[in-house]
This record gives sequence, structure tokens and C-alpha cells, in this order.
Amino acid sequence: GQYITKFVAIYPEKGKSSVEYIQGLREIVKGILLEFMERSKASFEDEIPRRIVYYRDGVAEGRLEKIVAEELPQIKKACTDVHPAYKPKISVVACIKRHRQRFLKNAGNCKLSNMAPGTVVDYGMLSPHYLDFYLNSHQPNLGVGPEQ
Repeated sequence: GQYITKFVAIYPEKGKSSVEYIQGLREIVKGILLEFMERSKASFEDEIPRRIVYYRDGVAEGRLEKIVAEELPQIKKACTDVHPAYKPKISVVACIKRHRQRFLKNAGNCKLSNMAPGTVVDYGMLSPHYLDFYLNSHQPNLGVGPEQ
């Protein structure tokens, strides 16, 4: 089979503030799907994507369920707008940057230090409802950990 991926980033228009939900998401997704079909010369029976991965940034930790409840049905409706029988598997990946968890490592002699960049925490204090993990993607600024 042929693999074609499409990445589309959506930002608020210049001069407008962002909102909690993406306005017009149904039409945006429908346009992306139709453009994909046109560029790849795919028909519904043919090569239309069977999986959609939806990356969502800017989600507050306590608002994830409400955002998914608002936006996921719009994505599903966009799919059935393209074809009534089109029901791909949809994965929602939400990036939550401002969480309250702090991860420290034992540096010996009763001292704690920040975790190294690239550290992934994928067990322990995670949600029982989601497949989630924490990624320490960069070196923290000086003075944010207990080493200060």
C-alpha cells in the first residue's frame, strides 16, 4: 500500500485571540480530507485514510474531556460529510504543557535534582482513563528545581 501523510497546523488569525474550542473544525477537516483525496487521486472505496491522528495543543489539564466532547464529534461529522459510510479510527493526542506534576531524581546524599532532558514517565501517577505519559523535553531553567 501507499502511505501518504498530511500535517496541517491551524492558528488563530492575526489580531484575533484564540478560543478554547477550534471554531469551524468540521469544515476545516472536511476540506483537508477532500484535498487529500484530490491530491492522491483517491476515491472513497480506494485509498481514503482509515486512521486520523488529531494533535491538539493548548489544552488546560482540567478541560481535556470537554474539548474532546466538543471537537471529536465535529471530526466525525466531517468524515460522514465526505461519505456517509466513512468512519475512520480517530486518535486524539493532546499536549498539555502546564501541568502540576514535578519529577525529580535522587542525586545521592539526600539531594534531589531535575530529570534529564528526554526522560519519559509512563507509569505511576497517570490517569486511569487515558493512555498518557509525561515527557521532559528540555533542560529546565536554572532555579526551578530543588537545587536552587
